[in-house]
Order: sequence, then C-alpha cells, then structure tokens
Amino acid sequence: MTTQEQPAPTGKDCAVNAANYDKINGWLLIPAYLHPLVRVGSNIYASLQVSTLLATPGLSPDAMAYIVALLASCIVFGIAWGACGYFAYSLKPVFPKTYIWTSIADIVVSALFLGITYAAFGLDAAPDETAGLIKMILAAMIWIPYMLMSKRVKATFYGEPVAR
Repeated sequence: MTTQEQPAPTGKDCAVNAANYDKINGWLLIPAYLHPLVRVGSNIYASLQVSTLLATPGLSPDAMAYIVALLASCIVFGIAWGACGYFAYSLKPVFPKTYIWTSIADIVVSALFLGITYAAFGLDAAPDETAGLIKMILAAMIWIPYMLMSKRVKATFYGEPVAR
C-alpha cells in the first residue's frame, strides 16, 4: 500500500521528513504481520504439545512445575506476539518497541528454559529446540536494528496517520 498520491506532511513539528515520505506501509507490513502470526502459531503448537505432558503419570513435582511454567510462558508469549500483530496491523506507534521487547524476552526465556532443561534434568536440548532458538536470535539480529534505525519504520509508525 503506497501513498504517493498524498502530499508530504508540512510543518516543523512533523516527525516525518518530507523527502522520505514517498511510501508508507509497503512491504514493511508483510513481515510485521507474518512474524508475530508465525510466533503465535508456534506458541499455540507448543502449548498443545506441553499440555499433553501434564497427563504423563509419575511426574516428579519439579518436572510438573517446569511443565506448568513452560505452558504459562507459551500462553503469555502467544498473547504478546498476538498483541504485536495487532499493533502492526493497526499502525500503532507502540509496535516497534513492543516487537523489540517481545523478541528479546522470548529469546531470554527460551534460552532460560533450555538451560533449566539441561541443568535441572540433565537432558540435552533437542535439535529442533536449538534450531528454533537460533532462528529467533537471527530474526532479532535482523529486525531489531531495522526497527530502531529505519526511516520507513519511523514514517509508518510514528508519522502522520494514514487514510486507509
């Protein structure tokens, strides 16, 4: 979606540089919508898998507490990523910061759970869990600097409201 037909905003108080106001939204919103939706889907899938572990007979109290904490984190991050998707869709100025902090928190909590799995239970991380953490780190390495420095992000989320 471009707004080349709209005139550039005027005035000194405008947060958008008029020279960089050629496009709003554009391709930026595709990953802004898709990444949170993919994370919501993966958290729903993980919640379903973890919830089946609760029915396992003979779990120790430590293992039960770990599973409940893991399930709670899947639910919390599913909601947080859903909020990020909503903020991106509605072009809320809070989206870039919410995206950044949700990414960082998701990486830290995932690494913490992998560490607890190894330290408390003596289990090595499954290859797909390690690969998932590496993918989250790579996505954060790309998108966090982009959210912080991009003129397009500033124009889309902090500029004048766009007519839809």
